[in-house]
Amino acid sequence: MNFFKKNIVIFIFMILEAFLYASFLTLDFINVGVAQNIKYVSILLCLVMSFILIIIKKYSFCSLFTCFAMIFTCISDYFLLLNHDSKYYLVGVVTFIFAQLFYMVIINQKSDYKYLYLDLFTRIALVTLIVIIGPSIKVDTLTIVALIYFTQLLCNFLNSLLLIKLNKKNAILPIAFFLFIFCDISVALNNLNLNNENLSFAVYYLMRLFYLPSQVILSTNTYFLE
Repeated sequence: MNFFKKNIVIFIFMILEAFLYASFLTLDFINVGVAQNIKYVSILLCLVMSFILIIIKKYSFCSLFTCFAMIFTCISDYFLLLNHDSKYYLVGVVTFIFAQLFYMVIINQKSDYKYLYLDLFTRIALVTLIVIIGPSIKVDTLTIVALIYFTQLLCNFLNSLLLIKLNKKNAILPIAFFLFIFCDISVALNNLNLNNENLSFAVYYLMRLFYLPSQVILSTNTYFLE
């Protein structure tokens, strides 16, 4: 009973997210348009949870930066999920980059900045490579920015694996980024305009199947790791 009382906020959050998750997955399956709004509410709830954890964690470094990351995630999802004007997609991807940079800071802080210089060098080198090669092979701006975003996500995943050496409980972070990566791979495949209708639906479905669990884990990471 004491354990339940201590974790009541997390339990309520998880129950609400599970309900929203099951709801939009079901609505997506039967092709009901309102599912998009429910998806966005589920991400806003992650933001609310990150705000609550700032208070619970007494304004700790990681809880603050997690909240910043969730703010940019919500901005991104607004432009990529609710706003159907493609000219704003670039804004959505750029704000996702900022979210990943906040997670980069969190990961480096948790590792006492042991790999900071190697991390920064790797990220800068990858971004430079994309910026140089992208225009030469006539890749559009949105694709270049999307590739930059994906490299930041991939770096966060790889760097979060190093945290497991410090504490096995830290495995929760790479799990979140792993799900995030699979979501983005599904997004990329969805944008290829696959000719097979069943395959296209499966890819579209997988995007949200992987996405919310990753955000739920990321938004609550400070509760479990600090």
